[in-house]
Amino acid sequence: MENQLSRFRYIPTLSRAKEDSGWTGERGRVTSLIEKYVPEGANRDVYICGNPEMVESCLEVMKERGIPEDQIYFDKFA
Repeated sequence: MENQLSRFRYIPTLSRAKEDSGWTGERGRVTSLIEKYVPEGANRDVYICGNPEMVESCLEVMKERGIPEDQIYFDKFA
């Protein structure tokens, strides 16, 4: 999708990757990555999906970063 949509960015992240797993992508909590990659006041549409607790944590951080609620979309998976 990044090749087709110039403003789309996909950053796969594992919060529990084992050191010997060979994973070379981002590690840690998604909320930390939001702080790393989403500047405050950014004019962005955001889509979040995952377990309800993670989604709620991300929603809170996005709002703190100044992303308007009407630009945040989400699905909670149980």
